[in-house]
Amino acid sequence: MGLGASVMCRCFVEGKTQPQLSVPIRVAEDGSLYLDLPLEGNEEIHVLFSNWRESGCAHRGMVYESEGINWGAYRSFQQALAEAGWEQFPTLEAELPQTNDGVTSSSAAVQMLAELAFFSEQAELGQVTALVDNDTCEELHHYIAAYGEFHYGPSGDIFGVDEAGFFIRRSVERGSQEVFRAMRAG
Repeated sequence: MGLGASVMCRCFVEGKTQPQLSVPIRVAEDGSLYLDLPLEGNEEIHVLFSNWRESGCAHRGMVYESEGINWGAYRSFQQALAEAGWEQFPTLEAELPQTNDGVTSSSAAVQMLAELAFFSEQAELGQVTALVDNDTCEELHHYIAAYGEFHYGPSGDIFGVDEAGFFIRRSVERGSQEVFRAMRAG
């Protein structure tokens, strides 16, 4: 599961779609196009519109760009922004979604790009807490404050990593106590 971010093209608004349709089309807040007719009694027109929307311009589905984003990676990004200081990223803090919805205006997007440039070039990101394979030095998992726990064993035991290291907790049914903790700074 994850987020889907997309930017709709402006071909319809700019009159660049082919062929031009003579049906009532509504442009939603996010730039998506909708046929402004009820489905019942207009099924053929809806099919025609749906097909046209997929191929009516150079952008498939009239989507200029889209990207799928993993929730874990997204939460890690938010954590890095918080570590660097939200005061440096006011537009990102206001605009980044907390759920599977949201629309960002083009003026806010310009501000967000400036904040992202600062983030990638100058922000102090602090350190990352990670679970690392001691033999290969491969990062197996890193601490995401929004999650903490990352695995539930067959017995219901909870495995996780936080700022104090790797831990194992017994399941709630078995008393929910921490039975193991390890940390190696480095």
